[in-house]
Amino acid sequence: MKKVLLLMFLAIVINFTANANSIHQNEAFYQMLNKLLEEQKYPQYYAEAFMGLCNDWKNTKLMFYVADGYDKLGDLYREKNMLLRILTLTPEDKKAKERLEKIEKSIERIEQKIKTLHSKPASVQTYTQLAAIYIGLKNLSKARYYLNKANLLDPGKKNIVHNLMAGAFDKQIDLPTKQAISLANQATIEYDKGNKEKAMRMFKDALSLSIISPFVYDNLGKVLVKEGNYGGAIRAFEEELAINPDAPTAVAIGNLYYILKDYNTAFSYFQKATKLNGMASEAYYNIALCLEKLGDKEGAKQYYKMAFSQNPKLKESKKNNTLFIKGIEIKKAN
Repeated sequence: MKKVLLLMFLAIVINFTANANSIHQNEAFYQMLNKLLEEQKYPQYYAEAFMGLCNDWKNTKLMFYVADGYDKLGDLYREKNMLLRILTLTPEDKKAKERLEKIEKSIERIEQKIKTLHSKPASVQTYTQLAAIYIGLKNLSKARYYLNKANLLDPGKKNIVHNLMAGAFDKQIDLPTKQAISLANQATIEYDKGNKEKAMRMFKDALSLSIISPFVYDNLGKVLVKEGNYGGAIRAFEEELAINPDAPTAVAIGNLYYILKDYNTAFSYFQKATKLNGMASEAYYNIALCLEKLGDKEGAKQYYKMAFSQNPKLKESKKNNTLFIKGIEIKKAN
């Protein structure tokens, strides 16, 4: 009996020590984030917070830091998305609600400004003003689109504002994004070589260079899937989907929620995938899987029929009890 009590006491001590160490590590991490914020090192602040969130994917405090990182870097739409995720987990979070209200008002003002500019006649001035807005919002494709429109009217960039915006686009968006993509590619290679810590540092550096490349989040998500960090992979793919809405990414997120047995959320992402281009058969197949888990056998049968008629190869996935996440094969839990 004494031996049993001693073992129980040791287990409590070990558990208490582990929890104390975890709390200490978390506090040190938050202090580091606050220091980066104080020093206005916003790209590093965001990158550290996001990588931290990938390792603790339901931590709403870290989600708020990530949202704040988007705020500091100018991506208000993704800040809004992150705040909405916080409120999904903690609906009564007053701080998140107040921030969301503020951001929605800012977005409304920006969209009104864009609408006003669109109503004006085509000119270099109008296009460069629109480009400036999208450079500020870290929107690569739209900033490039309006600069190209300005280039057609002012090929020599004689308009000084046009010239300044072209320079800002290259310096703030285009070149850093290319560097981030290259670094993320190298990080994936390093991970596959077994250099996991180095790979994660490189992903962090890539995120501090650019927050707008879907390729960076895609590669990070795939590495996290290989690690078995499915929650972290969800966070990475959510950002990819926010930047570049496409069916394969929606299906990937749905599959990850399916693996985590959150069938309702998985179902919502598979439905989203059916409204995007491509992968309809995979989405139908995965909807069928969810409906089976949710007890709707007849509904599942109908969706299997649609999926198999479009892509008979999916029958093999059902037979082998497998899912594919961005090409990575995962054995489903029964």
